[in-house]
Amino acid sequence: MPRFQKYPSKRTSFDTLFERMLMVSAMTLLVSWGACAIADEPASALSSSVAGETAIQEAKRTAVAMNYCRSSFYRIRKYPTPQVLAEEEQRILNNLNLNGIGDEEVIKLYSSVLDEIGDVRLSAREEKVVKNHFNRTVAERLTATALQVATELAEIDYITAARIGAGSWWDVRSSQIDRDKDLFNVEKERIEAVMDKSTGFLDVFWKLARKRNIPDRWLLRNDDLDRLEHALQERDAPVRLRLLKRMEPFMECYPPYQYHVARTEQGLGKLDDACRTFERLTELGEGHFRRDEMLAASWVNLAMIREYRHDDRAVAAAEKSVAYVTDSWQVNLAAAGVLLRAGRLAKAEDAVLRNLDADLEEAQSRVALVSVIAETGDPSRIAQQLQDPQLVARVPVPVLLKCAAALGREAMPNHVASRLRGSLYGYYDLNYGRDDFVLVADKSWDLDKVLFAVAGENENSEYGRPKLHVGDQFVTVEFRKQGEVGAPLVASNTQHDFALMLKYPTGREVKLTLRDGAKEPEAENFVDRFGRKVRRPVRKTSPMWITTVGYGKSTIALAPPKRSAEAPTNDARIATAPEATPSDGMPQPIEVAAGD
Repeated sequence: MPRFQKYPSKRTSFDTLFERMLMVSAMTLLVSWGACAIADEPASALSSSVAGETAIQEAKRTAVAMNYCRSSFYRIRKYPTPQVLAEEEQRILNNLNLNGIGDEEVIKLYSSVLDEIGDVRLSAREEKVVKNHFNRTVAERLTATALQVATELAEIDYITAARIGAGSWWDVRSSQIDRDKDLFNVEKERIEAVMDKSTGFLDVFWKLARKRNIPDRWLLRNDDLDRLEHALQERDAPVRLRLLKRMEPFMECYPPYQYHVARTEQGLGKLDDACRTFERLTELGEGHFRRDEMLAASWVNLAMIREYRHDDRAVAAAEKSVAYVTDSWQVNLAAAGVLLRAGRLAKAEDAVLRNLDADLEEAQSRVALVSVIAETGDPSRIAQQLQDPQLVARVPVPVLLKCAAALGREAMPNHVASRLRGSLYGYYDLNYGRDDFVLVADKSWDLDKVLFAVAGENENSEYGRPKLHVGDQFVTVEFRKQGEVGAPLVASNTQHDFALMLKYPTGREVKLTLRDGAKEPEAENFVDRFGRKVRRPVRKTSPMWITTVGYGKSTIALAPPKRSAEAPTNDARIATAPEATPSDGMPQPIEVAAGD
């Protein structure tokens, strides 16, 4: 048997090179496949995350719409008054943003609520028709019987009259039974319609919850709305907030609940919590209604909170608030205030004019318009606004001072000068030992918000920390003076000047000069900003009235210390003078202390 001898195979350099190239290609493919797999994994995860977030947002929007339908249906059933029906129809159902509704079932829900409003009105009308028919039938029977009896008696036919007789309730008993039967049929049809709509609501709610994967805790029940109504009736704000917070797990997708929580937090001074709640509300309630007063109020409250916190987004929030509604005077005025303080004068004026053009809260809106125009510094427009004495009586004094300073050398109207002079005065309260100086002003000066700096006769007198007393009608500020002015029971004969500087939170400084012996204003009463006359408090010594007011670079001369017969009829003039600063002999402002 032959043997086969094994010979080693001969490998060439070409074979070695080919094997190496094949191995490099395989490694390159493996690395590429791995990189693609690694790159595809984050992209797919990101896309799935975005899709999941979008689905959650859509589910919340659907839940909010369903809860609005539920609350409307609940309110219509519980309070079927014409006012409630009109509110639900106009503010909710006829105000829908159809582009924001993505489910046909939601439209069916809103349609069923509209049908419910129509059924309630129709049932009320049917009940009225049945009752009127019964009353008319009874009246006709009684009238016919009475006429027949009267005719027979007039003709002395008492035999026929005796046969006719006198009617009673038993004669119309059958008509009353017919009335009750008709009313029962109306009520029966009403109850059947309500049950049909309730069944339809339950069916649509279940289908939408399954379709959008809506958790059950996002959807309201009637008992949730009952508890919310009970909590809102609580007058104690901390208790009300606790009651509302306990309901949060079942009210997550109901914007009115968020609004009431935010407003309660805002009223309690919890501005950080209120800001977060308002922000959640604006995200949750966006896009459901064409005109949304609740969302507008939320944005303007958010703007005021951001302004207080020196947040640059306050102006944007105020501008957005007026875009949601045009006929809410409170929203317009609040937004105008934020825009005015931010220097957006044109937009602030437009917000105020929204009220005046629609005759909404004209009294406060005209005062707000004066404040806006005063910031513009236009003398002609300011003079035009100050022509109405009734309006001037309602304008706060700081705004009047700004208007007077902007007028330049033009004369102020007499009623403006009288308003300024009659709104503040001072007197010395003589005591054993050191004497007090008491400043009395109406509330339009806003003295509870200012810092005070005082200089006495030699501008070097030191005063203690002033005490502020805020009354229902006026404000008094007591300054403790180091030296005496007169005897305890007798006032000093010497005329005195009292220099006082007020520093407002805006940084504006107002320097007042009061003089003993100056002419007393003609008005014997204060006039508050609503035009009501307020009696001045009783003073103990001769009063000191305002003679000059330093505002910015202007000095407003309200009255000279002595007035001759040839003096001009208008006792107020404006002259340009250096701006009053604490370095003009005035001590640094000190904070006021609230009195007991």
